[in-house]
Amino acid sequence: MILNFPSFSAIDFKDKDEIASFTRKYDTYSDYSFVNLFTWNTNDRAGISWLNGNLVIKLPDYLIKDKYIYLLIGDRNIDETVAILIKEFGRLDLIPKFIIENLSHPEIYAIAEDRDSFDYVYRVEDIANLSGKRYKNKRNALNNTLQELNNILELSSTSELSQSVINEIIGVKELWETQTSQSSEMIDSESTALKRLFENFEEFELQVTLCRLDGKLNGFTIYEVVNDTYAICHFEKSINTEFEGLGVVLANKAAKSLLGKTEFVNWEQDLGIPGLRKSKRSYNPSHFQRKYWVSTGSSRSTN
Repeated sequence: MILNFPSFSAIDFKDKDEIASFTRKYDTYSDYSFVNLFTWNTNDRAGISWLNGNLVIKLPDYLIKDKYIYLLIGDRNIDETVAILIKEFGRLDLIPKFIIENLSHPEIYAIAEDRDSFDYVYRVEDIANLSGKRYKNKRNALNNTLQELNNILELSSTSELSQSVINEIIGVKELWETQTSQSSEMIDSESTALKRLFENFEEFELQVTLCRLDGKLNGFTIYEVVNDTYAICHFEKSINTEFEGLGVVLANKAAKSLLGKTEFVNWEQDLGIPGLRKSKRSYNPSHFQRKYWVSTGSSRSTN
């Protein structure tokens, strides 16, 4: 049972249905997915509570020890709810756009877009078909890679995983770690999140796409089918950088596996990383799930 504010409950798997049924009433924001909340709670310090029928989330700040950020999703008594939380914590982060739009007096707060945290959202059929002029480069990369690797490339999608395949995925993740510039803290957190995901794999609506070269796993994606409107890409890794088109091949195959199941796919944030932003924008997002921070003050700078 989730406690009422100002108390916070630990994020427990038994709360999955309650949290998911609530958050699915709104457009899908990656930060509020139960899969993300549960799997990325790697140190068991996150918390949740109800306030005026809205969900308040407490997450540890991974950059500053013993600091937390506070999130909010819901549409009941928003003015009162935001006022209470701002008075208590001074700031809210990753706030969905619809909450900002429902504030009666936004001018009493300092509000700004959090561009680095915008979720990129794409039409599944766009990524699956790569049609038209705007996808010409992606389509060429796809076709060239398929032709070049025709004899050794194997693609598959599944909603079931054996332990041997899980071990292969973990192996790809570990090899990817040797090629990345990410911090050791982020690497460790992601590894723990992936482990927690696999421990509860059968309890989630997940779709995994695998890419093999000469029978050896080279890359994978893990998508959550949230509903018939949205899916979320939670993990995507590839270790062979020699063939640049493999990323397009993997994304295209994953999208094809989602056709008929959901309309949009959320590829989460770019975190302000220039290369990641360039890559995500190159797939021509349909739209963004815009997020904001709200703080004490009276200067408003939303766009």
